[in-house]
Amino acid sequence: MEGAIMNMEQRFTGFRLLVVAALYLGGLIPANQALGDVLQVGPLRALKTPSAAAKVAKDGDIVQIDAGSYPGDVAVWKQNDLILRSNGGPVKLQANGQIADQKGIWVIKGDRVRVSGIEFSGAKANAKNGAGIRSEGKGLTVIGCVFRDNENGILTNPVAESDILVEHSEFDHNGAGDGYSHNMYITHVRSFTLRYSASHRSVVGHLVKSRAHKTVIAYNELVEGAEGQASYLIDVPNGGDVTIIGNVIEQSAKALNNAMIALGVEKKKQHPAHRFRVVNNTIVNRNATGRFIVNGTQTPVRLINNLAIGQGKFVIGPAEMGSNMHLRRHGWSEVASMVADDFGLLLQPFRLLALTDEPQPGFVDPLNLDMRLTAISPALDVGMDPGVDGTQPLWPEYEYVHPLNKVVRKRNGPLDLGAYER
Repeated sequence: MEGAIMNMEQRFTGFRLLVVAALYLGGLIPANQALGDVLQVGPLRALKTPSAAAKVAKDGDIVQIDAGSYPGDVAVWKQNDLILRSNGGPVKLQANGQIADQKGIWVIKGDRVRVSGIEFSGAKANAKNGAGIRSEGKGLTVIGCVFRDNENGILTNPVAESDILVEHSEFDHNGAGDGYSHNMYITHVRSFTLRYSASHRSVVGHLVKSRAHKTVIAYNELVEGAEGQASYLIDVPNGGDVTIIGNVIEQSAKALNNAMIALGVEKKKQHPAHRFRVVNNTIVNRNATGRFIVNGTQTPVRLINNLAIGQGKFVIGPAEMGSNMHLRRHGWSEVASMVADDFGLLLQPFRLLALTDEPQPGFVDPLNLDMRLTAISPALDVGMDPGVDGTQPLWPEYEYVHPLNKVVRKRNGPLDLGAYER
């Protein structure tokens, strides 16, 4: 995985240099910004710590940090177009009681900053919102990073022109325990995309929270784990343009909120228009009760090819449904029982099978959340073509692969339901 991330970074850097050179030759950027420097950071370098580099870096620089631990080193990055990346292995930034600007381990004020290969842990602030990364500029890309035991993993400022992209990253056990801090908290920005990542064990807060105008959550593992006590697994409280596709989503038996996906539930603060698509997700509820999807708006959520497993209501609020399946369970033996509750606007009803006490697991290892389908699964080949919604193609392109990776989803006839194709 580390090698793949480094290869991606090298390709990105080469492409970036070509683009910058072209812009410079075209007179679109000044000469002093054409090519940034490469700053080497490490115990044996002139710049010993990331914070030392933050004081001298210029717009467009590449800051390359040698693998290892930098305990108590926190920094404010004010420059634009930075690339901040590890070199030779993971870089571990443990806060150890330090916090930059009472906000985060790294406070990123510059625009269009890219971070890769960094682990952030232990951020705590007086206001209980200390973040691994506090993003205050326009645009942030995070690839191959880990956020663990912070009050927030990533916390963004509301910046109308900001686009946030997170890929191949892990969020574990973040939250101050007050319900206002989360594994990741994306505030009012233009767009937020989370792909090929894992989020689990948030401390009372949410696994993913986004107030972005456009939110895409695609091909991730969003699970609480056996001891998890998170609130919502996905919370998009203001609604907007939302696509949730190809994820494995699991709620624990100890969840503090029995709703899993919440859309537009803050009714006084909603975006002016909504478009909701929830497509080809595998959603597991280990709780005795639950609500898989809660829609707090008057705009129907399009629910297509989802596989819901466990007790509870499939959807609360307006919905247009096509080829979804709800398998209830006896203990953890899945059985082919399916419900067709009248949840609102039905584009296509649930397929209806007889209730049976005969176990029909249909999954490789559901106890350990390996929800790939077996040859006897009732979810095989019963999906519909999800088509295109607006400009958003809804056919699932990938599957999440543990850890923090993806694989191209097979195309071999009708879609299977859920996040995996057999």
